[in-house]
Amino acid sequence: RARSAHATPISEIIEMNASKLLALLVALVALATANAATLQGSVGGGVQYTTSTTTTTEEALANEVAAASWSSWTDRSIYDNKFKSHVDTVAAAGGATWQTFKTAHGGDADFIGIYVDAAAKKTSITLEATDVQKDNAKKEMLEMTAMDMVGVLAVVSAAEAGNWDKAAAYFYGSNGKSGSTTYGRAEKRCANYGTCTGQGGEAAVNTAIGQALTGNNAADIIKQYKVLYSQNVLRYANLIDQ
Repeated sequence: RARSAHATPISEIIEMNASKLLALLVALVALATANAATLQGSVGGGVQYTTSTTTTTEEALANEVAAASWSSWTDRSIYDNKFKSHVDTVAAAGGATWQTFKTAHGGDADFIGIYVDAAAKKTSITLEATDVQKDNAKKEMLEMTAMDMVGVLAVVSAAEAGNWDKAAAYFYGSNGKSGSTTYGRAEKRCANYGTCTGQGGEAAVNTAIGQALTGNNAADIIKQYKVLYSQNVLRYANLIDQ
């Protein structure tokens, strides 16, 4: 049968469909990699973690810690506006570690907010001290609560739930802000204890946590946090004793 003058040759149809398919594949690849990011700490040669999902919300915790002016806090309002959403996420997940912490604080899910409010108002600083000393204590209490308490619970909760990208984002923070995360805390302690022996010279704790994140091992993350905060307790006990 004679082909119509307006008919498209089958070879052209195949070529056009192949082109469309290729364009679709390129778009899908671009979409899949658009959310990918490489997270790492301040030590360039340390462990890296590549995400496959968007983690800007989790990375924002480090930004808020870095930007905070702790001395300006007079109550819990900044905590409620900037930090509480991360704690609410942890509470909603209801993981084993969160439940343990909540139980230890009388079962009140708002135990962090209550502590922050008292610290900001300086009502929980009852020892004899000058105003300057109280102000310095207030800043330490607020910063360590936001960076350490909220940070640890966020990392561990996400890990226990199998949300590894979120756990890594909380651990490393946004680009250039790892100093305002528990990663940064470990770098300070390794300098005190001579344990900057991890990959690329980062803290051994940080390398172990980074490997636990890539290996999807929540138990190892908890184990390494126990090491880190044992170091913290010993360091500050020594400083107080002096």
